[in-house]
Order: sequence, then C-alpha cells, then structure tokens
Amino acid sequence: MVSIKKLFRGNAPAGEYELEACPFNAEGCPSESGARKVRWPAQPDVLWPDALSAGLYEIVRVITAGGISVRTTDRGLLLLAPRSGDGKSFKDFQIKVESVETTFLKDWTDKNEGQEMLSVFFLYLSGQLQK
Repeated sequence: MVSIKKLFRGNAPAGEYELEACPFNAEGCPSESGARKVRWPAQPDVLWPDALSAGLYEIVRVITAGGISVRTTDRGLLLLAPRSGDGKSFKDFQIKVESVETTFLKDWTDKNEGQEMLSVFFLYLSGQLQK
C-alpha cells in the first residue's frame, strides 16, 4: 500500500484533490478516469484507496468542472518495487534510477533528447517490474 504523503510535495496547498494512478506505459491513462479523492495534508496512516502492484505509475491530478473530468499537466512518477526481505530490490532500483537520471537529465547535452531517453528507460523499467 502507498501512503498519500508519498504522493505530494511538502509545500502543496492544503485541500481536496482528485488524483489518478495510471500505468506508465505506451498506452498511458485509460480513456475512463479512475481518479480518487484525497485530502492534503494527509495523516501518516492514510493510504491510496486502491492496491497497486509493482510497476511505474504516473500520478495525474484531475480537475472536475461541470461534471467533466480533465487530466491536468500536474503529474509525477511513482515507482513501486517488489518487496524483498532484505530490501535489496528497492536499493537496486534506486541506484539504477538515480544513475539514469544523472545521465539523461544532467549529463546529456541535448536536454529534450535526454528527457525522451529517460521516458524510454522508465517504460523499459516498468516492463521489467511486470515480469
């Protein structure tokens, strides 16, 4: 289970939010919105309402007006690694992601290309987690 506190920046304005956890893959979010209402700031023990399996998710803020839900550009990534007794899986993923972020976001000369390469890496990583 995922703590709501992991999904927000510490300086996010207080209030009720609609968020959707979409698989980060070539298909992206499904056509029907699966947004869930959450309150921020959240108590430490408040969890995301749905069970999420290991994988990479894009957390998307949804705004509803006049009965129409619209996915915004306010988004973030959530990586859920499989559990292991010794914590090795998480540490391995963390090291890999930090290395790739450094390569593509800091060291890559063409920043737009680096961002695209990072997206491709996340798609690859997401596929590895699903196996």
